Amino acid sequence: MPKKKLDDEYIPSDGSYESDGSDGSENEEIDSKPKTKGRSKKKAAKVNDSDEISNDSASVDKHQNKKDKKPKKLKDSSSDEDKKDKKSKKHQDSTSDENKKENKSKKHQDSNNDEDTKDKKSPLTAAEKEANAEEAEAILKKVPLPSKNHKVNNKNSCIIGAINIQAFGAKKSANETVMRIIVDILQHFDIILCQEIHTPKGNEKIIEDLVASISTSSTPYSYVLSEPIGRNSYQERYLYLYRKNNWKVVDKYIIDDTKLGDKFIREPYVARFQHLKHSDVGITLVGCHTQPEKAYEEIQALVTNVYPIVKKNLEKRTRDIDIGQPEKKKEEPLSRLNLWLRSLLCCFSSSKKASYGKTREVDSESSEPIVMMGDFNASGSYLNKSERGVLDELLEKRNLLWGIGHESDTTVAAGDSAYDRFIFEQSNKDKWIGNTRVWRFDDGWADSIKEDPVKVKKAAKRVTDHYAIEFDLKLK
Repeated sequence: MPKKKLDDEYIPSDGSYESDGSDGSENEEIDSKPKTKGRSKKKAAKVNDSDEISNDSASVDKHQNKKDKKPKKLKDSSSDEDKKDKKSKKHQDSTSDENKKENKSKKHQDSNNDEDTKDKKSPLTAAEKEANAEEAEAILKKVPLPSKNHKVNNKNSCIIGAINIQAFGAKKSANETVMRIIVDILQHFDIILCQEIHTPKGNEKIIEDLVASISTSSTPYSYVLSEPIGRNSYQERYLYLYRKNNWKVVDKYIIDDTKLGDKFIREPYVARFQHLKHSDVGITLVGCHTQPEKAYEEIQALVTNVYPIVKKNLEKRTRDIDIGQPEKKKEEPLSRLNLWLRSLLCCFSSSKKASYGKTREVDSESSEPIVMMGDFNASGSYLNKSERGVLDELLEKRNLLWGIGHESDTTVAAGDSAYDRFIFEQSNKDKWIGNTRVWRFDDGWADSIKEDPVKVKKAAKRVTDHYAIEFDLKLK
C-alpha cells in the first residue's frame, strides 16, 4: 500500500490533484483506510526468523565440536541409542519448527498481498497500467446503474446526503465510463454535499458541466461552491448540489477558523436551504472533511466551537428575516364598515398566522435542524475506541448524536470503517430526521455481470473509495 501523506503535505506530481489511476491507485485517496500498524516490524521479524533457522545447523556443529574435545567416557550401548533417539527427535522438532515458520511466513505473505510484494509489483510498466485501466473500464461499462438497486420511497420526505467523490477534477470528469455512475448517484439526492472537489478558482466550468449532466427538464439542479480551502498548495472545495425546483439557498459561509485558533485544515462550509413548496421546512448543513491524523481534534472543534457559532447565526437570521415575506403596502384609510368586517374576520382566524415562507421558531423543540456531515475520518487508527468514547460523551452532553454508527462501513476498500458521518440534534431527530443509510453503490455488481468480486471491487474504487451516506428529511 502506498505510503499515505498528510493532507497539507500531499502535492500530486502531475499538478492535477489526481493520480493517473491506471494501476488502480487512483481511488486510494489520502484519507482512506489506515495502514495496519506493525506490519514493517513483522516483516523484519520474518527475515530474522529465517536467518536464525539457517544458522541452527552451524550452531549445533559448533556445540558438538566442543563436546568432542572433552575426554570420552565409556557408555553402554543403550545410552548411545537413547542419545541417538533424542538427537533424532531434536532434529525432527527442528525440522517441524522450520516448516511451521515457513508456513507462517507464507500465510503472512498471502494475507498482506500487495504490501509484501510491493517491490515486485511497483512500479508498473506503462503496458501493465494500460491493461489494468482497460480491464476496470470494461467492468464499469457492464455494471448496472446503482439506482436500479436503491429505490427509496420519498413521497413525504426528501433525501439529503454527503459523498467524498475522491479527487474530482478535470481527469475524472472527462472519463465517460466513471461519470455515467457518478451522475446516476448524484441524481438520487435532493441535496448532496460533495467533497474532494479539485477545481481551481476561476475554472468552475467542470462544476457547471456536472450540474448540466445531472439536470433534467423535470428535475433541474443548481449548486453552491466554496473557495479552494487548504493550508498549502493542496486544496479542496466543498460543493452542494440541490434540486432548484424544490429548494433555494438562503445563506452560505465558511467558518472563520482564525478565531478558533486554526483548528481545521479545511474550514467547514455552511449552507442553509429553504424548501419552496413547504414553507416550514428549512435545514442548515455544515460540511466538513477532516484531516485524518487530526480527526479527533477537528471533530471536537466541530462540536464545541462550530456548532454554537452556526446555531447563533441561525437564531439571528430567523429573528431578523422573514424569508420570502411580501413587501408591505401602504394601507388606505378604512371605512367603519371595513374596520368592523376586519375585526369580525380576525375573531374566526386568530389562531392562524400567515407564514409567507417563514421558518419554524428556533426556540421551540421543533426548530430548524442543523446537521453536521461529511468525511470525518471517524474510524480506525484515525479515531480509536477511547477517542470515540470521549466524543460519544461530548455529543450526549450537548444533546447531539451520531447519525451513522461506529459499526457502519462507508469505505469501498476492504475492512469496515465508518469514516463518513452525520451529527444530528437530539431535539430535531425524531420530528424532522427519518431513516439514515449507507449507500453501497456497488452492491450486486459482481453477481449481475458474473465477474470476479475482487476485480469488480477494484473497478468500483475508480468511481470513488467512499460510499454515499444519506438521510430522509421529513416534509410533513
